[in-house]
Amino acid sequence: MKFAYSFRVKLSILFLLTIIIPTLLITIVMPYYYKQIIVRNALTETDSALVSMKRNMEMYLTDLEKLTIIPYLSEDVMNALKLKASPSYASSDLYTTLVSNRALYNTLFTYMKMTREDIVGTMIIANDDTMYARMVNSTETVDQYPYTTKDWYKKTLAGDGQVVFISPHAQDYLRNPPVTNVFSVARLIKDPDTEAHVGVIMADADTNVMKKIIGDMHLNPKSIIAILDDQNQPLYATSPLSTEILDGIKEDVTKVKGNNDSYFVIKKNLELAHWNIVIFISNSGIQAQFKWVYILGLAFGIGGLLTTIIMFFSLSRWIIRPFKNMVALMKRVQRGNIDAQMDVHGKDEIAQIGMALNSMISHLNELIDREYRAQLTLRNTELNLRNAEYRSLQAQLQPHFLYNVLSGFIGLNRLGQKDLLERYIVSLSRMLRYVLDKKDQSTLKDEFDFLVSYCNLQKMRFSRKGFDFSMELDPALGNLLFPKLLLQPLVENSILHGIEPINRACSLVVSASMHIENDIAYVVIVVKDDGAGFSKEPHSGTHVGLDNVQERLQLVYQQATFAIHSEQDVGTQATLQIPLKEMTA
Repeated sequence: MKFAYSFRVKLSILFLLTIIIPTLLITIVMPYYYKQIIVRNALTETDSALVSMKRNMEMYLTDLEKLTIIPYLSEDVMNALKLKASPSYASSDLYTTLVSNRALYNTLFTYMKMTREDIVGTMIIANDDTMYARMVNSTETVDQYPYTTKDWYKKTLAGDGQVVFISPHAQDYLRNPPVTNVFSVARLIKDPDTEAHVGVIMADADTNVMKKIIGDMHLNPKSIIAILDDQNQPLYATSPLSTEILDGIKEDVTKVKGNNDSYFVIKKNLELAHWNIVIFISNSGIQAQFKWVYILGLAFGIGGLLTTIIMFFSLSRWIIRPFKNMVALMKRVQRGNIDAQMDVHGKDEIAQIGMALNSMISHLNELIDREYRAQLTLRNTELNLRNAEYRSLQAQLQPHFLYNVLSGFIGLNRLGQKDLLERYIVSLSRMLRYVLDKKDQSTLKDEFDFLVSYCNLQKMRFSRKGFDFSMELDPALGNLLFPKLLLQPLVENSILHGIEPINRACSLVVSASMHIENDIAYVVIVVKDDGAGFSKEPHSGTHVGLDNVQERLQLVYQQATFAIHSEQDVGTQATLQIPLKEMTA
């Protein structure tokens, strides 16, 4: 067990630490630090690229949105749609029907000429469920197709004239559709004059356009780029998204798990369609870049550790031997052999320590004797000085107070108030007995009992204008040790400088309670009056009394605090806060 505390062990630990700490910094901390920098830079660059990708996608969606306002650009088309939506369409003459159909078949298709190869078709559904479509491959529509029962149709109606983007779906309203999956943009067509519904327009786009938009984004092979709809369902993804990833992305998180990997999430919202473009950056792909860095660092650390151990065993023996000799010498001195000396060889630092040890042993007896005498004298001097200062700081009843009390006794005697005079004499007797007791400390209860007697006598002086006082002591604190007469100067200041100068009835409250602050129990003593108060520094007499209280408080309780707060014509409050453990020690 002693070997664990030997200098050799400490020296070996020093050697080990001089290698281990730099090795840890090089093999773990530094790669981790650079990894965080690279990850942060990668996330920043990806975010910037995602902003550009978002801008391109929003431009494309805006182009799609423009397709849905084409009917409003042709008065003939709008008149034809309004006619077909009106009850009178069934009884219209042949010419009117011919004109409206020509507008919808010819004029509409002229306006809706395809300008983008990814737009695979556009159609208008009139209120009579007639569909007018223009498709890339002129594919025929399904007869009597139930448009009004489809979710995309209901979503368009709910949009009430606003553009609506529809998630990928099959073109089951066409025979032999040109593509298997499309996403659409739709709008409810309304009569500008009456706001009545006259039809629905929808343009279909090939989902491969999303691949073209995000095709220029280069990430590590395990990362995923996805476009999600307003229900967080994938519209397009470079790799399949697991249910775990889709569930995680519903919450506003920066990292998700799934597909046997974890991913950093960077997401941008497409406000127009309420879609999201999300990039999932593979954490395992980033970790793979640092694999060999950690391996080389570990190999370097192990090699450094082995080198340190070899160096220690080869060098420690000749360093430790002189120190062992010093320990043996000190043990002989401890057993009383003050004349023992150490054989010193050489002039290095260890030899200097040996010579210093020999010199120390030579003067040890003299030094111990001289130091012991000096410390004993100093301790006695400090003790006497502390006791004298403590005694001198104890507040005593001022002569003019006794004079006023005795004058009051004479007045009561002349007025024939014998009972009141007897009660005041008992109060004075209790006070004098408490003051003349030679003990430096009392209890908090005795101190409060003394203040009751003191305030009773002071109340005799203010019988004309009125003076009330209250003593509020937590019974659980009554037996705590407390310096005698520490609170009397505070009460006296409140009466003489706060209550006496003001021409109205006043009150004084002295309280002691226990408070818990930061898991530490404190005894808080408050002396509060509603007298004159002061807005500046109190006058010299008051200041001396307050200084005496603070000095005495610090002599007895090192961690205690003393604070005073006063407002002109409002009153004064003095607060003592003492740790409970110091009062029970």
